[in-house]
Amino acid sequence: LFWWMGNTRKPPSPGSDRKSDESAVGRQAGPPTNPDTKKPLPIQLEGKVVVPSAPPVPDKKSGPVRVRIDQFTVTPEKLKAGQAFTVSWEVANATTVRITPGLDVVGSSGTKQVVPPPGTTAFVLQATGAGDGNSATAPRSVQIEPASARVVEFAGDHEQVAFGEPLRLRWRVSDATSVRIEPGPFVVDPEKGELTIPSVTTANEYKLTAVGPGGDDSAMWPIKVVPKILAFDAARFPDPQCEAAILRWTVKGASTISIDNGVGVVNALPYKRVRPLQTVTYTLTANGVGGSSVARTTVQGFRFNAACPQR
Repeated sequence: LFWWMGNTRKPPSPGSDRKSDESAVGRQAGPPTNPDTKKPLPIQLEGKVVVPSAPPVPDKKSGPVRVRIDQFTVTPEKLKAGQAFTVSWEVANATTVRITPGLDVVGSSGTKQVVPPPGTTAFVLQATGAGDGNSATAPRSVQIEPASARVVEFAGDHEQVAFGEPLRLRWRVSDATSVRIEPGPFVVDPEKGELTIPSVTTANEYKLTAVGPGGDDSAMWPIKVVPKILAFDAARFPDPQCEAAILRWTVKGASTISIDNGVGVVNALPYKRVRPLQTVTYTLTANGVGGSSVARTTVQGFRFNAACPQR
């Protein structure tokens, strides 16, 4: 814009003084103004008027700050089923952070132990911020190997049984597809949890094996079998010349059988005649591979008779 600064004063009227002239000068027209701001425009010596540029206006179309995933790790990369992964993350500018499977909605940063469900192949972090389309996603692949079977418990009701008696075995297993018990063998239901062996006749170490998709596990239960004394008693022997008593017994599973108070080993005998002069308690001992069993019986004393054995 250009304009000329010419003399706009009117000629002084007759009789006016110097002061009037100066007042007229003060009423000269001012410089042009900016039509937007109503402020005077600066003037350069050449007479050019420079209009200052307006301050920058923020771009309202740029929208909110974008979501940023600074860290997302899952360690280790491979585990057995049922074990826990360590998941760590750090996210900026997000209003919602979600990690699947196992955690769902979480804070902007943290570290958690997570046991994922079977069949999981990856953890996924999804962060969402303000505004449409303001999100970020990060997957982390993992490998979950099939679980190995594990024997939690295996035991019998007793550590020792008498020959021919039953034995109940109990167990608890995890991640097993089948269970077998030896000797037998007995193939049993993993979930059933017990088996009764109707008759144990030899000392054994029972072994339970749990079979799983990722490996097997086993446990042992030793059992001792001792002889079983079914009967041991004394009966009067009706001899009018020499009255006495008969010791009788029935034993199973014994390698040797003996009776104290001078009777001795009676393995091959069905009974033994005794004639004590005073009341005596006889003890029968049956020995086997797994241990010993005892039984007792009492015989009343007999009158002395020189013609009869005094034992």
